[in-house]
Amino acid sequence: MKKQILSIASILLLAYSIISAQTATEIPKTISGGVLNSKATNLAIPAYPAAAKAINAGGAVNVQVVIDENGEVISAEAVSGHPLLRQSAEKAARESTFKPTFLSGQAVKVSGVIVYYFNPSNSADSAQTLPETPKTISGGVLNGKATNLAKPSYPAAARAVNASGVVSVQVTIDENGDVISATAVSGHPLLRQASEQAAQSSNFSPTLLQGQPVRVTGVIVYNFVSSMSLTQIGYELSLAENSFVLKNFRANSIGGSFPKEWNEEREDLKKLDLYLTEKSAKERELQSATSPTVVSADKTSPSSGIKTVIGTSNVGIVSSDATYSLDSDSVKIVKELQSKIENRLSSDEKNRWSFDLGRVLGKLKAEIDNSEKTQANIAELNQLSFATPLGISESVLAKIKEIVGISQPISSDTKTILTIKIENLRNLKSF
Repeated sequence: MKKQILSIASILLLAYSIISAQTATEIPKTISGGVLNSKATNLAIPAYPAAAKAINAGGAVNVQVVIDENGEVISAEAVSGHPLLRQSAEKAARESTFKPTFLSGQAVKVSGVIVYYFNPSNSADSAQTLPETPKTISGGVLNGKATNLAKPSYPAAARAVNASGVVSVQVTIDENGDVISATAVSGHPLLRQASEQAAQSSNFSPTLLQGQPVRVTGVIVYNFVSSMSLTQIGYELSLAENSFVLKNFRANSIGGSFPKEWNEEREDLKKLDLYLTEKSAKERELQSATSPTVVSADKTSPSSGIKTVIGTSNVGIVSSDATYSLDSDSVKIVKELQSKIENRLSSDEKNRWSFDLGRVLGKLKAEIDNSEKTQANIAELNQLSFATPLGISESVLAKIKEIVGISQPISSDTKTILTIKIENLRNLKSF
């Protein structure tokens, strides 16, 4: 019986030994290490062969290597690159050394690639282990990457004419993160200098590429939002409603001028902006799909006839030259917004009158080419002049009567003057 037990134990022990041996052999003898340049303890640099340099042979050479358990290169074969550069690259790869690589506690062989770069314009007689780091890289929109994003001042001259909107400043940032050049490339002319000055005062974290600091080019975007009077708000909304066109629409300016509690009105503005942005994108898509490709015989002449509409729903602003065409749905949103504002102002006689003044001026501007509608709008404007509440200055009243006087009768010669008078009156902020 004892002999049988010992025999069984011996068999079990032998089986365990076999299993252990098999498990140990499951560890791969060679593993893949990818690009191995950074893992070398000593990465030998290949000489630049004179024959290769004489004919400006250059570029990357990839050397496939196998590294043994001690970190020594035991095989090296160039698998790409100029033929005159391969032998030198292989020789340098064989002279390189690496730390041993362990897997499950056991040293293993590693296969991978060493990349060498030969630059013919380099005066040195040796190659580089990687391509030269570009001196300047593109960083796109840089606002979110600033450690200190200086805010531009709002120039008095720009405020006086209600200049607002987006200004894009092209900048170059040096290796220390300092802005070394700033040029405004879009936006209202009266806002550009202030934007450039703010951009130059901004700071960024240094940008590293392959461990080296590099210069970065990109854009800083500033959004100037001017406050608007109730007359200006009424004018913008009425002009859009009656002309079915939204040009230089400043949704941010309108929304920023609302009192804090006017949340519903702000939501209507966002809804309008989002709707128009999506509508414009669909129209451009449809136009692109249906329009035939036209090739001009004169390659130097620019294309014309189609203006691109640019909307940025994230900030609620249309570019300065953008024009949106409204449809029945977007006009409905505008009307609802006007109605909500009128209800808000129902108990405030002066502010309601100021909003109504803007509403009538916007309608007058939109319908100025229709003599019958113009006379009806002038009559409504005249009625407002007789219902002036307390607190409205005499100068405002005088400007209203001046417009009424010019328009009786209206002619093609007076339309230009009338338009200027309308713009001047609607821009007055202090009544």
